[in-house]
Amino acid sequence: MESSKKRKAVAPPEVSPPKQEESPPKQEVSPPKQEESTQQAELNETEIKLVQWEEWALTTEEHFHAEDLHARMPNGPSMGHIHR
Repeated sequence: MESSKKRKAVAPPEVSPPKQEESPPKQEVSPPKQEESTQQAELNETEIKLVQWEEWALTTEEHFHAEDLHARMPNGPSMGHIHR
C-alpha cells in the first residue's frame, strides 16, 4: 500500500448559474399533492450553492429596498408599512 504519498489540495470548481436554454411550450401544471409537499429534496453541492446565492440575492434586494424607502421617507414607518 502506498499510504506515504501526499495528496495535493484541489480548490473546488467555480459554480456558475445554469445556462438558459430554450424551453418547450408551457403546459398546465397541477398543484402538488399534499403528500408530495412534505417530502424533502436531496440537493447536490451545486444546487445547495445556487440556493445559497438565491437567498443572498433576496436578502440584498430587501436591504436596498429598505434603503430606498428610508431615503424617500426618513421618518416614515419601517419598510413602508403604513398603519391606517
